[in-house]
Amino acid sequence: VQAQSSCVLDAQRPPLGVVSKMWRTWRLTALALCLPLATAEEWAMGIYGPITSVSNTFLATAVAFDIDFQKNFNASLVARFGPPIVKIPSIHPKLASISVRIGTSNSESSVGVSTALDFFLGLDGETPISGLVGGYHSAISMPIASIAATQKITQVSWGSTSPALSNKNVYPYFLRTIPPDSIQALAFWSWMQTFNISLAICIYQEEPYGQGLFLAIADNAKAAGQAHRLASVGVKYMPGTYDEANAVSSLKVVKTLGSKFLQLIMTKDQVTPFFTVMQDEGLLSTQWQIVCSEGVAVLENAPFRFEDLPVGLMQFRPVSRAAKFAEFKQLWTNLTADDIIGPAALAHYKVNNFRVRLQDSKVPNIKDDFFVDESKIHLEEPFLFDSAYCFVLAVNTLLNEGKQLSEIKDEILLDQVKASNFEGISGKVSFNPDGDRLAEYELMNIQPMARGRRELVLAAMFSSATGELTLLDASKPLYWMTGDRSRSPPAALVSCAPGFYEEETTGLCKPCQKGFSCPGGIKGKQFPCARGQYADVPGSVNCTECPKGHFAPDVASASCGKCLPGFFASLPGQENCGRCPKGSYSAAEAAHTCDDCGNGQVTLESGSDSSALCLCPEGTFMAGSACKTCHEGLTCAAGLAPPKQVDGFFAEVLDAEFRDYRVWTCRNKLQCSSEEIGSCPSGRTGRACNNCMDHYKPKDDGRCEPCGDADSLPAILAGLVLFLIVMVGLAIVNTDLKQQSLSLLTVALVAGQMCMVLQAFGSFRQLSIKWVEPIKGMLALTSVFSFDLDFINVSCVMVSDNPVTKFVIQLLAYPFMLAMILAAWGISKCTKKPQSFDHVFNLNGLLIFTLFITLSLTVLLPFQCKANPNGKGSMLSNPGLICFETDEHLALVVLACLGIFAYPLTILTWLTYTTLKFPSRVASGQGLQMVQRYRFLFNRFTTESYYYGLVLLVRNLFIALLPVLLVKAQALQIVAMSALLVTSSILLAWRRPWRTFVANLADLAMTAFLIILLVGAAPLIDINISESEGVVGGLLFVIGLAPLVLGIGCVCYALFRKFMPAIDFGIFLCHHKGGAGALGRLLKIELAKYTRTNVFLDSDQLEDLDLIFDTVRTGTKNVVILLTSEVLKRMWCSGEITTAHVNKVHIIPVICDGFSLLTDDEIIHIPDVWTEQQKHVLASFGITMDAIKSAYFFVRSLPHLTLHRFGGPQVRANVVKEIVTVGKLSTKVGAALGVKDKATTHLGKEGEDVQSARPRILVTGAVDDAEALAAIQVFQQLCQAHMQVETSEVTSAKQMIDRKPYASYLVVLFTKGILRDPDFARMLLVAMDGMDSTNVNTPTSRVLELVTVNADTGFTFPSPEFLTDLAENGLGLKNLGPEVGPQLAKSYRSLLSVLALPMAPHGSAGLLQLQVSEISRRFRRYKNAPEGLAQDKAADEVAVPIDAASMTHFLGLHSAPAVEETAVEDTNQKIFTDAGAAEDNKKEELVDGGVFRVPGGEDSADEAAVREEF
Repeated sequence: VQAQSSCVLDAQRPPLGVVSKMWRTWRLTALALCLPLATAEEWAMGIYGPITSVSNTFLATAVAFDIDFQKNFNASLVARFGPPIVKIPSIHPKLASISVRIGTSNSESSVGVSTALDFFLGLDGETPISGLVGGYHSAISMPIASIAATQKITQVSWGSTSPALSNKNVYPYFLRTIPPDSIQALAFWSWMQTFNISLAICIYQEEPYGQGLFLAIADNAKAAGQAHRLASVGVKYMPGTYDEANAVSSLKVVKTLGSKFLQLIMTKDQVTPFFTVMQDEGLLSTQWQIVCSEGVAVLENAPFRFEDLPVGLMQFRPVSRAAKFAEFKQLWTNLTADDIIGPAALAHYKVNNFRVRLQDSKVPNIKDDFFVDESKIHLEEPFLFDSAYCFVLAVNTLLNEGKQLSEIKDEILLDQVKASNFEGISGKVSFNPDGDRLAEYELMNIQPMARGRRELVLAAMFSSATGELTLLDASKPLYWMTGDRSRSPPAALVSCAPGFYEEETTGLCKPCQKGFSCPGGIKGKQFPCARGQYADVPGSVNCTECPKGHFAPDVASASCGKCLPGFFASLPGQENCGRCPKGSYSAAEAAHTCDDCGNGQVTLESGSDSSALCLCPEGTFMAGSACKTCHEGLTCAAGLAPPKQVDGFFAEVLDAEFRDYRVWTCRNKLQCSSEEIGSCPSGRTGRACNNCMDHYKPKDDGRCEPCGDADSLPAILAGLVLFLIVMVGLAIVNTDLKQQSLSLLTVALVAGQMCMVLQAFGSFRQLSIKWVEPIKGMLALTSVFSFDLDFINVSCVMVSDNPVTKFVIQLLAYPFMLAMILAAWGISKCTKKPQSFDHVFNLNGLLIFTLFITLSLTVLLPFQCKANPNGKGSMLSNPGLICFETDEHLALVVLACLGIFAYPLTILTWLTYTTLKFPSRVASGQGLQMVQRYRFLFNRFTTESYYYGLVLLVRNLFIALLPVLLVKAQALQIVAMSALLVTSSILLAWRRPWRTFVANLADLAMTAFLIILLVGAAPLIDINISESEGVVGGLLFVIGLAPLVLGIGCVCYALFRKFMPAIDFGIFLCHHKGGAGALGRLLKIELAKYTRTNVFLDSDQLEDLDLIFDTVRTGTKNVVILLTSEVLKRMWCSGEITTAHVNKVHIIPVICDGFSLLTDDEIIHIPDVWTEQQKHVLASFGITMDAIKSAYFFVRSLPHLTLHRFGGPQVRANVVKEIVTVGKLSTKVGAALGVKDKATTHLGKEGEDVQSARPRILVTGAVDDAEALAAIQVFQQLCQAHMQVETSEVTSAKQMIDRKPYASYLVVLFTKGILRDPDFARMLLVAMDGMDSTNVNTPTSRVLELVTVNADTGFTFPSPEFLTDLAENGLGLKNLGPEVGPQLAKSYRSLLSVLALPMAPHGSAGLLQLQVSEISRRFRRYKNAPEGLAQDKAADEVAVPIDAASMTHFLGLHSAPAVEETAVEDTNQKIFTDAGAAEDNKKEELVDGGVFRVPGGEDSADEAAVREEF
């Protein structure tokens, strides 16, 4: 031992200044001398593998073997790790002399061979080994096996599988516990056979392992006579720096071989970077299927992880875990890192002698967590464990046979190892004569697991004995990389890749031939390229179109030919070349375009190959040195001649030498004929042949002829005829209205309609329609309505045909006619029947209304510009005038602007204002006389459709505007005009505005025929179809979509209103029916003048009374409380007020005469005024007494308005305006809130209403009673609106004196107490004056006709005794005593003798309208209102006014102090804005019959007596 140690130390001693070669020689000599001593003492075994490059679990497994072996001699190891896994029969004592040394190859041949030499020769300073366990890489095992054979050292490999190592002639001392690749090759071939794979591509690394396995698979294919089913691609073996470019190039080759099945044969250290390249190249996608050899495994901590591998990837690996593996697992999990790499272990196993230090390894260090479970154990570890035991068992057997340790080597040991037969952890261990171990192979399949994991699952087994591959569970098919799970490869894998086709004889996918395309797929075929296409390389997926200038006339062309001169191919993919068209040529081969002749020239024939033959074609003309396109409006024949004009066009010569022309569109084809350039028909001159020559007149054939001596007569005769027409019209207008029957009225209305239709024809003439005969001639006859002066030969009168002069005359046509009207009026003044100004005014208005279209169209003509072929615009009516460029047109534009302001703008503004003022003027009565002046505007239409005259004007304005606005949008002209007329027809059919049925029917029929005329003319419209398609299409789309949008909008609105109900009423009038029923009706009428909001009045909604509280709660915006003395004591009123308060509905209190605010005590005790039954009714609606009290307190605190019921119309109007303003209600157009209307009355002297007009119907009654006065006012307004005759209420004798001389009727409303009303008695005496002239001093010449109305069910007719007493004593008041008793009794008898018709002021609006209509029939004088008013006007001229002074003295009337209306208005404003002031002014001044009276004040003695008697 000392000698051995000395020798080893000497051998390891480093050289001191000696050259390296001398040192190696000395070292080898020393080791040779020491070798006999070392080998005699122990039996050494070496174990090596890629511990520092692939996995250090190989180191752990080698140590685990030694620990398990040492258990046979060390009881402590048994206690810790359990009994030995492999049982050694008859253990020989010297077996303990076996020592184990471990080394690394680092996956490098140089390192592996050096480590083996260290072991064989003891170069590491240790005992030379007698047996070698290793290694892993076949490329490393082969050189080592060669050295081992020369040294006669038995080698048992646990990882090298190359079939070449089975050659005993080369490697006689090599054995292995891992099955050789020849068996794995059978498994691969069986896999191809089992799944009927026609072609698989074997990707192998170019080293012994990869090459050997591939060759073994190829041998099996050859043996089966199917070598064509296997293709191969080698990848350079790169143990050092990995060259990705080399791997990429190999994979690109793989993609061209036509199969999607890949067999991957690589070792662990090479496959990890190769997987990354495969992933980048898309070979790990669902389009491929990979089956790997057993050497393929992903290294730990590598960038590419196991999770990156696709589901469906497969791998063959030998069965390495048998029954005893469980015991090995127990041993493994009891190991620690210290057992492997602790100091003792490192020294014992000579780890520090590694050629690559452990700390420099490429793999992670061993830690305790290595041994938590068996997950770190690789496929090869069980084979390593069993390989080591092969030597232990062989040595033990030989020792028991009597052999010495020194003898156990060479062939003795080899033969004994070959005879091994034991049960290891990898299964049964035995060797065949080639030293190979026969074993089964597992087919592993990556399958998805729960929670997104994936695992290698055992799917099938390959038996080397039977040569068959068997699925373990037929019910669980394999996963394929396509994502499918099936027993056979999915169709996507077995189909040929793009660029390949399936060969019928072999079923293999072959690259496409030239001239063919192969889309791939199952049973993929190759298709010949169509004509015009080619495929010049094999494996084409698609055929390529021939490039421009080339052609391919045949099918399956591999190339394209060039086009010959004179031919071209402008598009790719041509099967033939086309001939160059006329006007072009091609002089070179492969031309893809033909050269244009240039300058607009063409050739006579196609296919020209020279630039020689180029001429101007038809449709062009030679201008200078080039052919120029013929302008629109010109015709150009082939050749060099100049062009000619087309009918309807005029060519202006700009440069005769260079033939530069500017083409204009003429008025029509006749005025510009097809003559030489710049020529016009006889007598015409100017641009576009626009004018006749001086002293010439136009003819129908387009020419102009000289004016004769008689050609001025038409203009003179036209003036005379027009004057006669004016005279006749003035006479007709002044005809007594009572002589005009309904038929005559219809004739007049229809005649006016016909005039408008004829003017509409004039507007139609301006549309872009090519009218044809005979309609063209008929439209021409209407030119007189368009002020066409050529009709009367005006050019002969003016000498020259000047457009500006003509336009001025057209503008002055209306003033000329007006002058004639005024002249006729002046003449009438000298006759027996002079015409009134109103008649003249009405005739003028009728003229304006009738000629409105003509006037509007005339002033708009200068703006109606059309485009010409030269791009400039010219007037449609005067095409020779360039729009906005020539001085003449600018002058026309200035005149047109003046005309627009003077005619359509002024007329519309004037008549719009008049129409908007019509309702207020009719309602006030003042404007009724003025309205008669506008009979041309209003009297032709029904009362309800008074505004229709304005509607007609607006419609007529658009009829004139549309031809101008749409002059450049011809496609829209007919549509817009038709839409306008259809809209007008709908409104006409809906409203039926004309006063006679025949007139309505005639207007509707005429409008319908106009629409039909436009629709029929649609095919004649002169438009550019291509330019108008987009406009027309868009318009038709909008029109077609409109019904759907309208329907959807209506449905949405209905649904919206279902869930969001609208506020039905802007105002809810809460009132006491007995004290303010008529007042409520009056306020509703007044509110309608200022706002469009709905007003709730219970008498109008009788069917909704059960829901009255719901109406207040959900359908009301403002509740207006008319505070009279009894309103707060009415059960229903209290409910309405409380409901509004609880639901926060805006409340507007209006205090009326005689109301005082309730005190706190009165509000607290308010429930006492109702019975228990009434309280129960309120409670059934959820209204409690406490809620009523709270509401009353709230109402009292609100700012309020004050309505003086005797204050006159203006006072009432101011209150109504305040209600509208405070209630935030929308106002009507023209309703001037806060501004006094000229048409309303106002308070004047003595507090009486003063009106400037002369009322024809007077209404009076018990004017001292507020409700009776309200009923009078209601009747006055309804009657005036119905009759359209000025009607006035009379509230004092003074008013009766002023108004009686001009009135024809006196309406008396009978109410309770009227016969004892002193004011009524005074008014009646004045009214009845004239029936008996002896009783008055100044009788009048006009007697009022009495009409009586019973407006109160409480009115009772007096008894004879009352009338007798009245005749004797009068009313017993001052000036109304016995002195007027007889006259008063007679007046009463006359009054009561008239049959009284009923009127219910508290009734519904419909009932009131019906009753007023029935009462109005009594006014026979106004059955025909214009006739009656004419009679009134005649009577006014002879009327004798009453002497007011003498009448006042006779009756003893006294004047009342004047009342300023602004005082009342200011009081309302102050009270409403200052709630506190309302409490302090409980005794406000009230107006009563023109006298301020303080509530609670005393009456005069006479009035007190009368009231007491009442």
